[in-house]
Amino acid sequence: MIEILEALVLFLCLIPTARYAIKSQLTTGRLFWTASILIFLSAIRRELSFIPKMYIPNNYLILNHSYYWWQDLVLITIALVALMFLAYAWRYVWGILSSMPKALYVIVASLVVTQYLGEHGILFGHDLGVVVEEVSEATIYLIALVYLWRFELPKFEYYLCSNKILCPN
Repeated sequence: MIEILEALVLFLCLIPTARYAIKSQLTTGRLFWTASILIFLSAIRRELSFIPKMYIPNNYLILNHSYYWWQDLVLITIALVALMFLAYAWRYVWGILSSMPKALYVIVASLVVTQYLGEHGILFGHDLGVVVEEVSEATIYLIALVYLWRFELPKFEYYLCSNKILCPN
């Protein structure tokens, strides 16, 4: 059940991300935000991974390959395209990363470690570990949502251009 709520939070993250992809004045900015959309779509798919297992039989084939083979192919393609976009927009990525508060890195890193510990039952029993994992993931997604809704694209792109990091083409 919590996976559905996490997917909903990730879907809400798509709204400002799509808006930024459309409104960005920089080509690298549009690529960065498009890569972000692809990453959020992959994360939504990951959170809803239980749905195909409920409805698609293991022996189901599409063009002589299993559904899961096609799923992996599509997800790897999405990841590679997002990675290429991020590599091309590396200055924009660096600008985003350097403008974030350093305390946010500490909070998210500690949540990632807590999520890992919960997922693998380290320091927590199996049942409590699952809860810790899901709550940690949900908290990370909520932090991303708040950050995206508070992000000021025009001010950020002005900062990039005024500091000669990146300017419109």
